[in-house]
Amino acid sequence: MLAGIPADAMYQEFARIAPALTDGRLSMAAGYGRILRACGAEPRPELVRALADRGMELLLASGRLFGDVLPFMAGLRARGIKVAIVSNCDEQGRGLLDWLRVTPLADALVLSCEVGAAKPSADFPAGTAGPGGERRGRVVRG
Repeated sequence: MLAGIPADAMYQEFARIAPALTDGRLSMAAGYGRILRACGAEPRPELVRALADRGMELLLASGRLFGDVLPFMAGLRARGIKVAIVSNCDEQGRGLLDWLRVTPLADALVLSCEVGAAKPSADFPAGTAGPGGERRGRVVRG
């Protein structure tokens, strides 16, 4: 039980609002406020902030990279190969990438919560297309 709410109810409500978190229509704080209201709890500002902070702590505690990711990215950069990280994530995604030390090795971060659309939506910016739609490079998915 968290904030007096059964975990099942909180998870169910979180799943319901996840698309709005992912495309940036809702901040984490606003999302937790909605979850609390939907579960019959008062979304007191200090409780909402504590939930958002705890969510980030848990994300940082569980975020992992394979051991070859940073050396691989550094090697690409050393050879002049541009790297873009393209991800569906909520507003905490950038903080995780920063904490994992990925951000400095990327030439661009295209995060769904910041561009207002999630992959595979047609509204999601095509990271490999130039202004006229021409291809600017290869995409490696991992």
